Amino acid sequence: MTTAARVDKLYSKLSPEELAGLAFEATVRGDKAEHDAILASVGKRTYVCLDQRFCGLLTAYCDLGMFYGVSYWKNRAHMAYAETLHEATGDDKSKALRDHLLDSAIAMDVALQAVCAKMNIDVLAVKTVALCVDEASFSESDKSELVKEYTDLFAGFIAWTKNAV
Repeated sequence: MTTAARVDKLYSKLSPEELAGLAFEATVRGDKAEHDAILASVGKRTYVCLDQRFCGLLTAYCDLGMFYGVSYWKNRAHMAYAETLHEATGDDKSKALRDHLLDSAIAMDVALQAVCAKMNIDVLAVKTVALCVDEASFSESDKSELVKEYTDLFAGFIAWTKNAV
């Protein structure tokens, strides 16, 4: 029995969790042959599943909430640091940074509201996932270029689903 055949035989004795870990490692290493051997030993099933467009959109909405939360709270942490630095030093650079981060937070909120309105999803549901439902909300921003940037970014989470299925 060849070495490859012995290894393939061992793969069939592994759990799905173990196989997934090995497949991930093979993919990272770029070892297509091992990856294909692992996939060949994974059990096959026939499933009845939900509509894939539905599943893709549901995942995209959850991803949007998580991404918004990470972006929002990262921005808020930087803003708090810039404010503390400005209070301590009176430095104009830290004030400018704080002001830019505040403009970004406002633009994020305005962009999220626009994307949610366009997709007909509740902005508060997205903010709940983001853990920022009680944070300030804004109806407009004077930084239209930032709003466009964030609108395009947030809409991208949903747009991929139209092309995926």
